[in-house]
Amino acid sequence: MKSVAKSNPLAPTKGVRPQTNGVPGVLVSEAPPEGMLFGAKKLKVSPYDPLLLQLKVAGPGNYLKFEDLRARVSVYARAKKLGIVVEFGERGNTLWVALGKAQLHTDGAVDEAPRKTISDVVIDAIKAKRTTAGEIVTFVRSNGGAGAGITQIDGVLSSLLRQGKVRLVSRPTDDVPRWGLAA
Repeated sequence: MKSVAKSNPLAPTKGVRPQTNGVPGVLVSEAPPEGMLFGAKKLKVSPYDPLLLQLKVAGPGNYLKFEDLRARVSVYARAKKLGIVVEFGERGNTLWVALGKAQLHTDGAVDEAPRKTISDVVIDAIKAKRTTAGEIVTFVRSNGGAGAGITQIDGVLSSLLRQGKVRLVSRPTDDVPRWGLAA
């Protein structure tokens, strides 16, 4: 047994046998119960999910109201998993949630606002006179790319440089690389 464990680090040890049979399943043609969520990474249901789905169906002009500001992070995370764009408002200790930048069709369907790519936000940063990589990262983080890091932005800038959309601007006064739009 020891020789097997040394050659394969994932082999079970001390008499533990892995479950290889699986769980039995059946193909059915009936619809799943109402409210079932498909496609999420983790199929955990939050108490905010029904409220957010009601808000989406109700459309613009309707709001969710929470008596504690701590709900903001959870509501945002659940809305993102459900594919719903939301906006927040605060007054005192009350949190208000509305559909964000959505358009209502005549049939009542709600379209989400088109999202900008990080490349678009980087170009917007350069247009707004953010010329160093650090300034661009700060701009991207405050304009929709909350998880953007310097490595990711360097990759985007390199890609935009190869496409000819941006250029390096040399400044003799300092040795910090600065970026500008390609002419």
